[in-house]
Amino acid sequence: MNFPLYIDASMLKDWECREFFRQRYILNRDTKAPNIYYQYGTAIHKAVESFWQGKTFEQAIADAYVITSAYPVELIKHNVYQSNKWMEMVEQLPDLVACYYDQTEQDVSLVQQDMGADFGRPGPMLECEWHYPYSDDVILCGRIDRIMVGPELPDIKTASEIASGGVPWKTGYQRGKMVEIQFGLYDWYLQQISMAPRRVYLEVLIKGYKSKPCRLEIIDLPYVTTEAYRERFKQQLAWKVAEIVDYVREHQQEKPWPMSQQLCQTKYGECPMLDVCLHGEQPKIMEKYVERIEHLEVRK
Repeated sequence: MNFPLYIDASMLKDWECREFFRQRYILNRDTKAPNIYYQYGTAIHKAVESFWQGKTFEQAIADAYVITSAYPVELIKHNVYQSNKWMEMVEQLPDLVACYYDQTEQDVSLVQQDMGADFGRPGPMLECEWHYPYSDDVILCGRIDRIMVGPELPDIKTASEIASGGVPWKTGYQRGKMVEIQFGLYDWYLQQISMAPRRVYLEVLIKGYKSKPCRLEIIDLPYVTTEAYRERFKQQLAWKVAEIVDYVREHQQEKPWPMSQQLCQTKYGECPMLDVCLHGEQPKIMEKYVERIEHLEVRK
């Protein structure tokens, strides 16, 4: 990993476990079987991008199926839960995309137009990859799904409606997403180019369950655009960036880095690096891993 470091929202989130960060970005390691939730989310994002390009429902579904059909299902056939979950999600894909089409006005003029100064290409601001100098050592970067006239910053999500701890589902979901670094980082960048969003919100496609059909919920994240939130984010960003720079410069050859045991097992399953953390780099264990594929052009 060389300087300047190109740091995006995923890296900042993954910094919650230093050892996971080391495995993923220093050793450039990933599992052979892609994360089913990430692949599915990519398919949903593609369908929504197609919607805002003015494509028909049939075209959007076809675009999404290109993503799901590329998933190597043979790599998860030994995992009954993941195999069944993947089939269940793919089966629901048309209903979720249809739900978006049914409940959203397809007015492509609502998408902010880029004149070519900020993202290097004129046209609607869809899937905009960006980078911005942060310090001598760091360039912040990422890809924003969509910017709407306003400007407004939406983000598409899929979710299951499950209440927790007596808190209404929508409230719990909103508060959980409010602190995710992704939204603060995008808001920070748009401030730098004089496009500070007046509104940040989620378009959440709720999966159907039993007799309940799928639906689209709009959930605002109002705190993200407040002065207090923005000041707090800048402080937290500075801390995280400084720590990453220090570890990469001073401790790149050391192993393992500090671990967060709370992230070894989450509601999405176990950490993909858990086996190598538990057993070390044994040949049988290393058969599960491949070189990580970079998704941002600026970091390739």
